Formats: sequence, structure tokens, C-alpha cells
Amino acid sequence: MVEVRNADGRARLPNRALVQDSATLRHTSVPGLGRVAVAACDVPRGAVLIHESPTFAVPAAALLPKAERRALRSAYRELGVPSEQMLQAHALVHAPISVRDAVLNHFCTYGALAGVDAPVAGIDGGGQELSEGASRVSDASDETRGDAAVAAAWEGATHSARRVAEWFAARYDLAARGTSTNELVTLLGCIELNTHDVSSAAGGKYVCAMFANGARLTHACVTPNTVYHCCTRDGASTPSIAEMRSRRGGGGNADDREKECDSAAEVPCEGEATGVVGQHRALRDIAAGELLTSDYLGPAGIASARLRRTALAESKLFWCTCPACTTERDAMRALPCPMCGPARDAANGLLRTDECWDEVADRWRAHALTDDRMITPPPGGGGAEVGAAWRCESCDAEVPMAVLADMLVQGEPILLRERALEDAVYALSAELEDAPRGERRDALQARVRALLHPAHRTLGARHWVSVSLRSMVLEDWLSVAAHAEVEDINYSDSDCNDLRTHETGVATRAAYRARLVALLRDAGYGYDLGGPEAFALDVYDEFIALREWYHDRGFVALELGRTSDVLDLVTSVGADAAAQCTGLMKVLHDSLESARCEFGGCSDTVSAFTRDCAKLEGMIMKESSNE
Repeated sequence: MVEVRNADGRARLPNRALVQDSATLRHTSVPGLGRVAVAACDVPRGAVLIHESPTFAVPAAALLPKAERRALRSAYRELGVPSEQMLQAHALVHAPISVRDAVLNHFCTYGALAGVDAPVAGIDGGGQELSEGASRVSDASDETRGDAAVAAAWEGATHSARRVAEWFAARYDLAARGTSTNELVTLLGCIELNTHDVSSAAGGKYVCAMFANGARLTHACVTPNTVYHCCTRDGASTPSIAEMRSRRGGGGNADDREKECDSAAEVPCEGEATGVVGQHRALRDIAAGELLTSDYLGPAGIASARLRRTALAESKLFWCTCPACTTERDAMRALPCPMCGPARDAANGLLRTDECWDEVADRWRAHALTDDRMITPPPGGGGAEVGAAWRCESCDAEVPMAVLADMLVQGEPILLRERALEDAVYALSAELEDAPRGERRDALQARVRALLHPAHRTLGARHWVSVSLRSMVLEDWLSVAAHAEVEDINYSDSDCNDLRTHETGVATRAAYRARLVALLRDAGYGYDLGGPEAFALDVYDEFIALREWYHDRGFVALELGRTSDVLDLVTSVGADAAAQCTGLMKVLHDSLESARCEFGGCSDTVSAFTRDCAKLEGMIMKESSNE
């Protein structure tokens, strides 16, 4: 075992206290994966596998003194480094030595592999694999592009971390604090590779945290068997629906989030004192001995294998070798079958408009997302191998690469056009994720709408690019609907359950409807003639179509924020809108059942969603009785 020493020369010995076997999981070593977690027994769907306090949590910037916050803001702009990395380093410098020791003992980092002057730390105190649960790229001899991607990511990450560490070394006496520049680089690597988002727990006091057991879960694209959420120590408070929708601007208070603090508060950075807990639940039944997996990618997980692997190389420094990336056909890249699929225009190679667009309803055809006349690429290379063939899900025909190479769309090979659209949409999605609402976001959404028709007519409705663009439009619709909410209305007031007959409710509904139509007009969506009911129906239909695509692809984790926003929209527009949404209550009840599995039946999130469903159901029943 490699001995690791602290900045003051004392030996840092492995401490296994935070990583222990339990009734539900045990730790083991797997060649190529390092230390991982497996199920210790048969685990039923919805069961809690991990419920642990953080080894280290990074306090939010709002809790720092104003002068410190300004200094960090100025530094990250001057150094050209991520703002979150400055905040993480600040927390590490001010953390007790024992906390930094625990981080180095329990989590992997860049280590000596990236040229840092320290051995790779891990559960065994040295020799740990580069990323928990992920295959070292050196083990994947056939993935030469993975070597290049990970090497470039190593260089960029360590360069950024060293610049940050040197800035703090110039500002603080690191030796007096029991650390050093090199150790700070190593610690920043630990955070980058092992952090979990906790911004929605404990009142937003923390932005990210590290969980010793949670870090042992292996990544799996598309179909992980567990889902992560942060909550409070009793497990009841999971992210509120308002917090989950805050990225659209429909909830939360910006003034509260950016509250100025003039004095530093003693904010705990470890253990139960933080009030934060990382929880992993089973998304399906898990057999004893089965590897426990989690999704590291989030929304980017719907992208093609090529982009998923690149994203993981850049963010987690490994080249993914999960089944979805290596042994399964890449269903995200489904293209219309040239043998049995929808017809293309002979002149330009684009899909004919009448195959995918309903001119009368002015929307995408409902069947387009479930049309199985699609070809998918072979495993492991997306069809790049010599002689590889794509296969049709419907007619079972094999389409050789030579046939695809001859397929032109507006004079360009379809696979080159596909790659260009993939790269453009992936980058656009990342921009939208970070963009505040306003002129910049409106400009980005205009780009989304401009890409939507060309993508559909080139790649078809079931390709992830088309689905991603449609999801972005749906998110924008829901953002507009959230902004239409009248701020002085208490929608949870039981006296206002029947907004149609309550005097205040009538005024409320009229104000909401008028504001919604005006905002839709400003956003370029129209609906002056169809009104709020037509908009609510379009939102619901698109929500259902995309939901079916996600389920068909194996995505089982529920995005409750989107479901709740659809529920809020229909409730606010009124019973007439609800009556037009076929199967609405069944969809909501199914979502509620999934939420109980994902969040726990007693969580605040599930309780709030249950109340909202009951409110809508009561409104519909009362409207029916009035008729």
C-alpha cells in the first residue's frame, strides 16, 4: 500500500469508517472498475439503498462575507476558471484538516496520473482507479479516440485546478492550515470526479457534496438501477416542486438566492450537522450481487453514445464502457428506414412534410415518435466499422454503410449532416441550461425553433436530436406558463380549490389567461385565436408524446418538475382544458406512483404532488356536477 502524507509530514492512514457494508449493499473490487458497490440482498423497487451524510459539503456563495464573494468573483474571471471551482477551493482551504483527510482517504482524484505531485488516493490509500465505477481508458485498447479525449480533459482539469490552487496559495498560508498547493489540486480533483448536487436541500445552504458510499456506484447510461436525490436527515424533505421548476423561472425568489451576507456564518461542512443527506433508491427490482449503478449525466443522457462518452471523458475523466455504449445498438440515433420508412423528397433527400407534419392541426404527427420503421447503428462504433450494417426495427432489413454513404440530404451525406446537427443541438442544450430568462434565452430559443424542422426532415422524429429540440420547446412553453402565474395568488389555499365559482378565483383565472396569451404572443407562439385551452392541449399532447419516447428508450426516472408544470398549467387554465386532455388523470396517477418509488411515499415532494392532483380532480368533478 502506498503511504500518503499530509502537508506537515504526518502519515495519512486509510480510514474505512465512512465506507461500510450494510444490509442492502456491500463493497468489492472489480477488475477495470476499482472499488464498487453491489446489492447485498434482493432489493425491491423503491427501496432505499443508501442514506448517508456528506463527507464534505461546499457552502453556497451567498453564505460568504461580501468581500470574499467579490474576491472570488473577480478571481475566476481573471484566471479564466470555473466559478464553482473557486468556491470549492475556498471551502477546502477553510475546512478542518480531518475533513480534507477524509476526502483524500475515500475518493479518487487526478493523482499522479495527471502529473500532480501526489499518489492517487482511494479506498486503499493508493493505486485507486481513476474514476470509481468507470473503466480506465488504458484498458480499452480499441478506443483510441477515448485516449485522446480523456488526455485532453486531464490536461485542462489539472491546469485549471493548479491555477486556482496557486491563487489561494498566494492569498493564504496553506502550510499553516495543514495543506499545500499540490494537495489542494488533488482535493479539487476529488470534488470534480465525485461530487453530487445538493442545492435543493437544507434551504440551499450548500451547492454540492461528496458521499462516500454514493461515490462507489458505477455509471450506467440510459438504464441505471438506482436514482439519487438529496434530502434532509429524516428523508422527508426532497426538492420542492417549485425548486425543481426554478430553472424555468417559475418558482423561487432570485432576491433570496442572491441574498447579501455581510458576515461569515459558521457553516458546517461535514456530517449530520449539514442537515444534508444523499439518498439512492432502487428504480427497479435489483438482484443480490448485482452491480449498483447511477446516471452521472443527467439531461445529457439522451444524447448518442459518441456524445455521452465525450461528455463523461470531459467531466469525469473516463471513457464509458457501459453496455449502452459498447454492446447495444444506439437507439438514440434511430433514422427512418430507407426500405420501409417514410418517403423522402427525391430532389433534396429531406423527409416529405406530410410524413411528419399535420398541416390541419399545425403540429407534429402524433405517431411520429412511435413509428418503428427506423434503423439503428451497430454496437460499439455507430456504424464506423468496415462492413457494419444498420438494422430496421420493423422490416428487419440490414442497411450497409455503403447505402448510407450514398444517401444525400441537400447534397450532403446524411451521416455528416447528422453529426453536425448532433454537435449543434448538444451545445445549444448546454447553453440553454445555463442561460437566464431574458434576451439571451429568447435568442437561444429562436435558434431551437429554427433547427426543429430541418432536424425532423433530415433525421426523423425518433432521433434524439429531434426529441431534444422538441423538449427544449416544451420547456420554453412551460416557462411561459409559469411566468403567467399571478404572484399574489395562493394556489394552495383550500378556499380557492374551485376557482371557477370563487369570486377571487374568477378574477385570478381571467388574469392568468390574459397574461398567458400576451406572453405567448410576445414569445412568438401565437394562440390569440385558440386561446389558453388550445395551448394547454398542445402542451399536454407534446408532453405525452415525449414521455412515451423516454419510456420506450428505457428511461424510468421521473422528471416530476415537468409533470407538475403540466398539471399546474391545466389547473390554471380550467376544467375545459382538463376535459380535452385525454387520459390526464391516469397519467398523473401513474406519475404519482413513480414518484413514490423515486422519492419515497412520505416525502414532501410526493405530498405536494398528491395535493395538486387531488385539487385538479376535485375541480373536474365539481365542474361535471355543475353541468
